[in-house]
Amino acid sequence: MMKPKSSIQDALKRLRKTTGKTQAQFARDMGVSHAHIVALENRQRRLTNLMAYNIAGRTGYDWEALLKGKLIKNEP
Repeated sequence: MMKPKSSIQDALKRLRKTTGKTQAQFARDMGVSHAHIVALENRQRRLTNLMAYNIAGRTGYDWEALLKGKLIKNEP
């Protein structure tokens, strides 16, 4: 299995930290397990389009940018 690029992992971790949440809190807010978030941040799982879209919808960030390892806040 090919590991995803670290920039995506870094962007996801930065996004979580901007929310001020722990991995467990962020996971609960995203509706996934704590283990899922840990695996994403540690590049053991790939961030899917659906998960990026879910995270973006709940945080206000652009999901396509997140998949490219960038954090871009959506305009209100």
